[in-house]
Amino acid sequence: MEEENILRSLKGCKYVPKILNSGRHEDKVNFIVMDLLGENLSALRRRATNQTFSLLTTLMLGMQMLRAIKEVHDAGYLHRDIKPGNFVLGTERTNNPRTVILIDFGLAKKHLEDDGSVKPKRNSARWVGSRRYMSLNTHLRKEQARRDDLWSLLYVLLEFLQGTLPWAHFRGGDNLDKVRDMKMQYNNEKLVRGLPEEFMKFMNHLKTLKYETRPDYDLLHGLLKTLFERNGGSNTTPFDWESAEQVSQNNLAMDSLDEVSGSEKKHSASGDISGSENSSASAPKEKTDKAKPSPSTSEVEKNTKTRRCTIL
Repeated sequence: MEEENILRSLKGCKYVPKILNSGRHEDKVNFIVMDLLGENLSALRRRATNQTFSLLTTLMLGMQMLRAIKEVHDAGYLHRDIKPGNFVLGTERTNNPRTVILIDFGLAKKHLEDDGSVKPKRNSARWVGSRRYMSLNTHLRKEQARRDDLWSLLYVLLEFLQGTLPWAHFRGGDNLDKVRDMKMQYNNEKLVRGLPEEFMKFMNHLKTLKYETRPDYDLLHGLLKTLFERNGGSNTTPFDWESAEQVSQNNLAMDSLDEVSGSEKKHSASGDISGSENSSASAPKEKTDKAKPSPSTSEVEKNTKTRRCTIL
């Protein structure tokens, strides 16, 4: 149950699901029980006008998504499947409805050693992830690193704004090489043409990152925040699907505009996200809780009415 182990190592992180129970049911299936969360961002975008989000909504989502990815990276992992369908909203019962939660760690992989150093890369690696959002490095069978999760994030944000990506019409496994070739053509100014300059600066930073390099999360967050504030964004700005009343009810728990180095310092070894690789890249490991005894069939059925139950 590797996903369970990863989630337990992320215990205390704000932007990942919390495990409520886990075990093996009737010696047949492994399960994880988590709080029931809200709708995923892919479904929300498809229902939106022109299947796009406004600039302000895209930036509010992007700041939180970046923080979620940073939490995972600082704990020593790569997600390796960053896409809209793997980000969901919280709920009033379990979380703040304005909080974005990163889910599905089935493809996640340890990237940092226990001492915070980067694991050696392989000469060649199989591609994993979703072809629309995976980085060009992944297409080229290069070992994934933190930069690759962030390339996927950039693609997601561009799709939020534009409703599509240049290679989105290539579907099916037979078109994987065509998607790769399109990304090779568009991983430059063509990809962000007509968009605010912050997106070009975001991409330019990603281009500087090597396999072992720790991204400058403060820089990337600052680009999104600056653009957000320049366009009139504030803590009371509603998401496209919200009313002003909903924002008023929930914004006390909303902190997506805080500096990325603020409330999450406790999740990194030194608290200085702009420091050296060894001093700040990984968080102290959490103790792995012992799995609780497997509940009865009736208890599992009851739990799934109010909680998300993942069968492994």
